[in-house]
Amino acid sequence: MGSGPFPTELNDDIGERIRQEGSEFGATTGRPRRCGWIDLPLLKYAIQLNGVTDLIMTKVDVSIMDEIKICSAYLTEEGETQEVPLAIAKTLNRFTTLSLAGKRILRKRVQKRTCQLN
Repeated sequence: MGSGPFPTELNDDIGERIRQEGSEFGATTGRPRRCGWIDLPLLKYAIQLNGVTDLIMTKVDVSIMDEIKICSAYLTEEGETQEVPLAIAKTLNRFTTLSLAGKRILRKRVQKRTCQLN
């Protein structure tokens, strides 16, 4: 579905590994979903643009990596910025690496609860 800019998209073995381990395929079509590192400037922009008040993080239990990368800024012709540039497809990403090696990932399962209306 999505074909827009995805600055942190992983079109490599890491992206494929994340896709396979996280079962990132369309439920109806089986089409592979696009996978990439979290992009904090783009997330911040989407929150501001859409008035988001809550975020839900999913797939935290898919802990197949010893480290993850977080996009914290963009490198443009004008220099480094944490703002989303207009020509986002032409930027480089500045990543911060977060080591997960030796860390214990807590897994919680949310139980579905049903309510009966009287």
